[in-house]
Amino acid sequence: MTEEVKMAQIISVRILSDENEADARSAVNSLLQQEKEINTDEEGMAWLVDWTIDDAVPVPVAMDDAICNGTYTGGDAFRVALPEVTEPFELVVDAYATNEFADPPGFAVITVDTTFLRVLTRLRRVLAENSLDDVGFTYYPKQWHRDEELRIQGDALRVTSGGNFWLEGRLKHCDWSVETRPIDIDDFLKVVSDGPAVEPKEPEFRWVDGRLFYGSSLDWVIEAFAGENGENGEEGGEDE
Repeated sequence: MTEEVKMAQIISVRILSDENEADARSAVNSLLQQEKEINTDEEGMAWLVDWTIDDAVPVPVAMDDAICNGTYTGGDAFRVALPEVTEPFELVVDAYATNEFADPPGFAVITVDTTFLRVLTRLRRVLAENSLDDVGFTYYPKQWHRDEELRIQGDALRVTSGGNFWLEGRLKHCDWSVETRPIDIDDFLKVVSDGPAVEPKEPEFRWVDGRLFYGSSLDWVIEAFAGENGENGEEGGEDE
């Protein structure tokens, strides 16, 4: 049996404090010092070797108010800030069937504006506050791939407490349904906030001609969208 090699590592931790910076620093230093003393072995070795505390950053006024009036929800301080969408854009997400032998649509198109983003974050907060796993409500996307042929109905947008969202729908006279690929809300907000000028860090996202595509087979989704909508699918702003 091979012995695991232990390597030192730096772990970053962010703390939300409702005290002034000096008192917060003192409290954190005291806690860490106690932890180091308690968990030091006979050879003087401890899992906690050293630490430093960066400068404090003020939270937005609205979040400070939420802490004071007891409406703050755990994790809000560390989530990506909600970007303002001045011009609505299309989110094209690849889709799949719940039946592996079915022939599903290839994608769905969602119109994204600031209201849509607010709905996502608000539903996630409601789930966390009420200890619920997920919630779904009627929502009709701008387009399902091959919609006239497949006659998709019963459309719904589903959001989970884990921070994902996707579309789902049923096909008339079929015992299987379709869903879009789940998207992490925080990853999505970060990509939207950065905008088309910044290449997304997550490889499942790609901006093309002002549209945001998401999926595991992006080239295919972009091509299918172009074919369905009579576009060439070439990425704007690039030389051939």
